[in-house]
Amino acid sequence: MVFKEIVKEELIFVQKSFKENSDVIKFLSEELRERSFVKESFCDAVLEREKKHPTGLYLGKINVAIPHADIKYVNKPGMAVATLQKPISFRKMDDPTLTIPVHIVFLLALVDPNEYVKFLSSLTRSFSDESFISLIYSLNDTERFVKSIRKMIK
Repeated sequence: MVFKEIVKEELIFVQKSFKENSDVIKFLSEELRERSFVKESFCDAVLEREKKHPTGLYLGKINVAIPHADIKYVNKPGMAVATLQKPISFRKMDDPTLTIPVHIVFLLALVDPNEYVKFLSSLTRSFSDESFISLIYSLNDTERFVKSIRKMIK
């Protein structure tokens, strides 16, 4: 699978406003479901997984969350992304007792477990570049957002 193909302009949502992390997960899940990327049960599976295995990733100034569900809830590979007007609390991946303010949510839907690991690795590697995270968070143009992500994901 070519990771760059997972990033689609119609699944990028910039400067959205939500009250809770479950709201953004529900919104992005529905966008994936409407385009047949995921099964009806995907959203509930993501929310349930998030309770047990939080996905908030502390990066410093701009933090991300990478919620996802098991491959059995996915029809075809895809990713929906939302940048948030105001950060939303997510529990920290490496310390679930803590919450962090998340600015960007990457909702993953992948069908191959091996590809999941490779894609997550590529995505999180790109997060180590603070200028990249700052750039994509500041963009209001979905086309530029997609080009920036595709450039970083190998």
